[in-house]
Amino acid sequence: MKTLIASVLILNVFFCQAQEQKAVKTYFVKGNGFSTVFKEKKLEKVDSADYTRTVGLDKNNESLYDVTEYYLDKSIRRIGNSLTNDFTPKYSGNVISYFENGNKASEELFVTGQRKGVSTYYFSNKQIRKVVRYDSDKTGTIEKVSVLNDSLGNHFLDEAGTGSFKITDEAGDLVEGAYTNGLKDKTWKTVNIKKRETYFDEYDGGKYIQGKTIDASGKTTKYDKLEALPTFKGGLSALGSFLSSNLRYPDEARDNNIQGRVFLQFVIEKDGTLVEAKVVRGIGSGCDEEALRVINKSPRWNPGTQRGRPVRVSYVLPIFFQLSTSNSKK
Repeated sequence: MKTLIASVLILNVFFCQAQEQKAVKTYFVKGNGFSTVFKEKKLEKVDSADYTRTVGLDKNNESLYDVTEYYLDKSIRRIGNSLTNDFTPKYSGNVISYFENGNKASEELFVTGQRKGVSTYYFSNKQIRKVVRYDSDKTGTIEKVSVLNDSLGNHFLDEAGTGSFKITDEAGDLVEGAYTNGLKDKTWKTVNIKKRETYFDEYDGGKYIQGKTIDASGKTTKYDKLEALPTFKGGLSALGSFLSSNLRYPDEARDNNIQGRVFLQFVIEKDGTLVEAKVVRGIGSGCDEEALRVINKSPRWNPGTQRGRPVRVSYVLPIFFQLSTSNSKK
């Protein structure tokens, strides 16, 4: 999974499609676009964007929000539907991406924001690059590859999904490794040309075991997770205790029997500091402001990591306001 470096400038505009005016929000974005781990900052200039993303402000006939991305020449980059209408889509259904030459780059199926089922990826010359089935269990997402080809259509894997390969991936990195029955296996080596780093990652039947990074100076960094999201120090129980001991039910919400979840989005910096908190879905009556007040008092978290190194991560947290039965209006 690649780190999404996203720089965003937001505009409210109207998008005309099939003679119908639709209210949308437009983002100018710099980055690759698909990840749960990303950096975000305001653009100083619109022309420094890599592409634009428009998100419908009203639901479509599937009760979802239209999401369309465009390259700077106005050609389509990605089309899909989202459960949310903010910057980070929570895709639902089919998502189709295109290369700048107009050829299809991928067809992916999402269920509540996660890839599910069979997805197909292409080279820009229309050759199939990879076919993956995404499933999930209690340990997370399972990726099982049935087809892996080079740009000429030569197969690396047999009918059982077993074989070794050496390719240049979509980011331009040199990758060599092996699959057994469609699952990542043994040692994978990746040469990051841009960063002048080499990664060695160990897999066993699709399960990640450990890895190490060797940088340009020869320094080695070892890790047992490719990436990890930020965590509140002490875990979820400690986070719950922090929230419950600091939250105060707003009088207006109590008087009007207002209950529900306030969804906050914020960034955990590399040093664990919580910044840029905002409400992405609120319930009003003072609850939104109270949730923001409390989360901004948060102590430092354990930062997110990629390949053993701290990274800046966006995080969404729901805070539940619920009245006790005795306080709730009948």
